Amino acid sequence: MPIINIVSPVNGFQGNVNGLIHVNIHVSDNMALENMHVQLVNTSMIPVLPMVSLTPSGKSYDAVFDYSINNFRITSGNYYLEVDVSDGTNTARAYVNIYVNGIPKALNGFFAATIPTPGTVDVYKCDTSWTASLFSSAPSDFTDIAVSDYWQQVYVNGSFSGPLKATSIDGSTFGFSIPSIVGSVPYWGPLSVKDSRLWVTYRALNQFKSLDQLGSSNFTGNSDFGFYPKHILQNENRIFTEQKDISSSNVRMVVFSTAGGGLQETPMGVDAIEMFAKDVDNVYVIGNSLGQGHILLYDFLTNGFWEPISLPVGTTTSATQIDANTLLIGLSNGSIYKFTYNPVGLLTWTSGINPTQIRYDEVNAEIYAAEGTNVKIYNLNPFSLQRTVLLPDSVRDLELWHNW
Repeated sequence: MPIINIVSPVNGFQGNVNGLIHVNIHVSDNMALENMHVQLVNTSMIPVLPMVSLTPSGKSYDAVFDYSINNFRITSGNYYLEVDVSDGTNTARAYVNIYVNGIPKALNGFFAATIPTPGTVDVYKCDTSWTASLFSSAPSDFTDIAVSDYWQQVYVNGSFSGPLKATSIDGSTFGFSIPSIVGSVPYWGPLSVKDSRLWVTYRALNQFKSLDQLGSSNFTGNSDFGFYPKHILQNENRIFTEQKDISSSNVRMVVFSTAGGGLQETPMGVDAIEMFAKDVDNVYVIGNSLGQGHILLYDFLTNGFWEPISLPVGTTTSATQIDANTLLIGLSNGSIYKFTYNPVGLLTWTSGINPTQIRYDEVNAEIYAAEGTNVKIYNLNPFSLQRTVLLPDSVRDLELWHNW
């Protein structure tokens, strides 16, 4: 049976992303050793760095090398250096605990979509020099854009005829393009990103899918008969979907498991503009019914909705989540309201602006607002205008971009 002695790193070693782990492992056996594998895994035993495979010789072997922590997606926390050694008959395994310091999260800038002429979609990139530059221009109609900080990709999809296209921001991925099938209804619906997954609604197919960085599907869900999916929110191991009746104004919340299969559903009562996770069992839904804005909470455990507070008269036009307890909600009356769950309250955050999109940057505690041809950046608390970025045309969608 192989015997493993991990000389270095010692238990409790602290390393840094983009740094090195000096590995020194002595293995021995009463038989000739055949193979050895070393890799860094997380606390769920999932590899986070490529495996190093070695071929020992004889009954005793010393593996000495530097292991590069070259995955910028590794976040701060506890990990294990896992060592496997086999003599062809028996396999031994040993671990040593390592704490890795991840790269601090930072805002790289934002991406904004404009439509300079009908049938053309321009996407602008703005880094922290605060000057927008053209990132891409394509003949297409338009539904949505999304940004994956994990894969450093920008996604843009058409509506009836335009494709879904992924473009690498930093050249680290290949990207992809998926064509639409032109029909009597839009082919695509809204996009959303959760960690490494891009969630896409295929309205014409009555499906929603999760895609990887190459455009390959790793989850497919079907909407109820006579309904099509719209907004998608992955929250832990559940997928919350807004589904709309093809021939009426009925709307449902339908919940799926990420392992596959539907879990439950219930009437929703509003057309959502945004959905946010409050906690593992509760989801905020911001939407409209008959021209009036509402904030609802969906409780998975009771499979029902309730309204924590009534919004002022007006249509909800934009919303963003500050934290599990706090949202900002824009109404058509020209005000943005700050909602808090505990204690339940609604205060005017600012008045006199009517953005079509707002996004929150948790790194700098700032709000990004699409206002006509401007992207305006406000301090969250106290409210103050920090800067204005001018775009050539009206901003149709706005997404923030972080380093991971």
